[in-house]
Amino acid sequence: MNDRLDVLQANLSHVNFLSEFGKESFIDAYQVTLPMDELRTYVEEAFSEELIKQEIESSGSIYLLCKNAKGAICGYAKYVDSEMPDHLVHDRAIELQRLYVQNDCRGKGVGRLLSRYGESISHQKGFVTIQPTYRQSCMTDYNT
Repeated sequence: MNDRLDVLQANLSHVNFLSEFGKESFIDAYQVTLPMDELRTYVEEAFSEELIKQEIESSGSIYLLCKNAKGAICGYAKYVDSEMPDHLVHDRAIELQRLYVQNDCRGKGVGRLLSRYGESISHQKGFVTIQPTYRQSCMTDYNT
């Protein structure tokens, strides 16, 4: 079995996948803490194909995809050049806004690979610090 994983920068041909998988992943993560009607309203806006298309075309966002040896997309990461908190020392910081991995690909190094590749490409673009976005309600899964 070939477990090779490859990372590539997303382009406009990936917009539909990013939108649909993003919506699904966000709802899966927050459905236990937020009302479903609020989640659906939020994801329709935050993960709209039009917004993702604009972000890919802009220089302020980096979408990375991870594919397995068969070419199936295993996950994605989104890095955004955005306003950073005052406590950050460096003014050249980029935000890791999303890191989603398909359920059947978890535990296979997809998240680690997307993070490492994101760090490398961010440094190439002149960013000094990567600031993760996290929501306290999701942290219990990682702290147990």
